[in-house]
Amino acid sequence: MTNVMAVTVSCEPRGENGRERMRAHPEITMPAAKPRLLQFPASAPPARQFIVPREHGAWALWLFPLISGGIVGYAAAPRTIAPALWFSLLALTAFLIRQPLDSLLGSSVLKIRSPQEYRIALFWVMGLTAIAAFCAFELVGLKRALVLGFGLAALACFALSAAFSKSRRLRIARQLVGALGLSSTSAGAYYVVTGQITRTALLLWLLNWLFAIGQIEYVQLRLHTARVASTRAKAEAGWKIALF
Repeated sequence: MTNVMAVTVSCEPRGENGRERMRAHPEITMPAAKPRLLQFPASAPPARQFIVPREHGAWALWLFPLISGGIVGYAAAPRTIAPALWFSLLALTAFLIRQPLDSLLGSSVLKIRSPQEYRIALFWVMGLTAIAAFCAFELVGLKRALVLGFGLAALACFALSAAFSKSRRLRIARQLVGALGLSSTSAGAYYVVTGQITRTALLLWLLNWLFAIGQIEYVQLRLHTARVASTRAKAEAGWKIALF
């Protein structure tokens, strides 16, 4: 270990002239002290980061199709709203399952770092799954069994989106597939209100998905043109999105 010359200073009490007298001893050497870094305890992220979707846009891409499908369905054939309420609760639980399930599968940017976080995410998924199963049971009792088909379609989109998360090149494709699953609530809401799957239901699904694609592409456009200074360059890069 390398030694360096150290100087120790001793301070004596103040003398009559009011000055401190200090004596240095350069002959004393001691090992160089390693710098001590301040270490703060790492705080774990709040549990809500694992159980509540953090993408603000995802809430709109899920809720807007649900509301629009219910309104169009009620305008076409006004019936009891009980199936719509059960379906809304089912869609909400399915939406809230995605974030903790992503963390459990390792496909989310939020990684589980402790057994406590793992238990929180696991119990949350299990509880929401139980609620979703109960809602589906009630919808089947109300003669809305075909709603399970929309559930399977959304589940397939989720599985494909999770598979795309392993490649950075498929990041945009993952968002588009995820938006397809989220926008399925429009067709589902229309079906549970009217009791029928018509071209209107499928058209609602398509239009809401196109709306979601526009939002996703707009965000990507802003990210890619963040450093573009001229207005002309921005217009050339974004005219296709504006037209879409």
